[in-house]
Amino acid sequence: MISDDPKALGHSRSDISIWLPYASCIFHEHTAEQPFRGVSCCLAGNFVGLTEHQEFSNTDLGNAQRRCMEGPRMSRIMTRRFQGLSIKKQIGIGVGSVVLLLIAISVLSIVMTVQISRVFDRYSGTAHQAALVSAVEMDAFEARLAVMNYATSEDDTHRDAALETIRSMLEKETEIQAQYGDDPEVVEAVGALRQDLEKYREHFDAYVGLQAERHKVVAVLSSVGPKARKSLSVVMVSARDDGDSMAGYAAGVVQQNLLLGRFYMERFLLQNAERAFLESRNFLVIAREKSEALLSELENPARIKLTEKVIADISAYREAAEQVRQIILERNGHFDEMGVLGSKIVSDLEDLQSVTSERESVLEREASDATEFVLIVVAVAGLIGFVSAVVLGAWIGRFLSNGMNHSISAMTDLADGNLEIEISGQDLPNELGRMARALVVFRDNALE
Repeated sequence: MISDDPKALGHSRSDISIWLPYASCIFHEHTAEQPFRGVSCCLAGNFVGLTEHQEFSNTDLGNAQRRCMEGPRMSRIMTRRFQGLSIKKQIGIGVGSVVLLLIAISVLSIVMTVQISRVFDRYSGTAHQAALVSAVEMDAFEARLAVMNYATSEDDTHRDAALETIRSMLEKETEIQAQYGDDPEVVEAVGALRQDLEKYREHFDAYVGLQAERHKVVAVLSSVGPKARKSLSVVMVSARDDGDSMAGYAAGVVQQNLLLGRFYMERFLLQNAERAFLESRNFLVIAREKSEALLSELENPARIKLTEKVIADISAYREAAEQVRQIILERNGHFDEMGVLGSKIVSDLEDLQSVTSERESVLEREASDATEFVLIVVAVAGLIGFVSAVVLGAWIGRFLSNGMNHSISAMTDLADGNLEIEISGQDLPNELGRMARALVVFRDNALE
């Protein structure tokens, strides 16, 4: 604890004005963590009070006093060394210091500019990625529209457009994945998007293939159905001509059920309604049963042969109808899957767009903050450089001006006949020192 009596530290109350600053230096010695504590404590000595909770010793006081004296002593040494330099070197040091400051500011500006450039490059890359995602999103709508047009019109132009759009989406997806290689979240989202796109293309390829098979089977229906109807018409005309009204009536019943079966089959082909297919199947079964009953009652060889052909055609028609039903069901299954995948692809793209937009916003804030920081740093560095250059120039100018003024004053006094003057600066090894020593010679010669 600090004693109330200054004599406890070996000082009387008469030198308390000296003891107080040194005591504050001791306080800094125990608390500060800065390399120039000696100077700071000398400056703060008259302001920092003593605390009764800090213990000091004479050794601490001596150390603090030495630290307090080191700063001014080093400053005087540096000043003498600078004064000992020639005027040319002094001016060179001043100019060189300003140049070094300008170089440091320039290097700092370049480094900061490079950092901003990198941020803006990342921002530009993210903006490009966002544009790619938007382009893929537009392609997704175009592909779905082309598929719908192909499904309704069966135009190969729409089919080719859909396939080309899907191929373009896959290419852009590959480019996005290459650019987002450093973002696991985006890579995962893009990978899921690619899988969905490939599945969509597979389903569309299957849809196109099944649609082609449907056309082949429908061609069979379109061929066999009319042939059976024509054969029945011939049977009906032949039976009428021969007066076989029973055979003609039975052939008419078969033809009626056949036409109804074909009618509901056409409705099924257009609407893909399962009820229409069941109605067609029912009438075709009746038509076959009635044709077999007709065959059992016929005696005319020509009508028997035609009826057998009708039975074969109805069987072929029924088989083709079952086949086309399976094809349509499978085709429609692929179409439904494309609808689900199309919605999922759009959702994936919206999520990816959200991620890229968020990343773009973050980089935009980083770029703005970096620009603001660079402006502040460059402004502060420029201000420091300007102030340093002004202070350094003023100091060197003042030093040179003082030396020249002393020499001019001495020469003026000698010219006025004042030979008792003291000429300062004789110990300087530079031009000012040589001038001072020359004036001493003039003065001494005049005295002699």
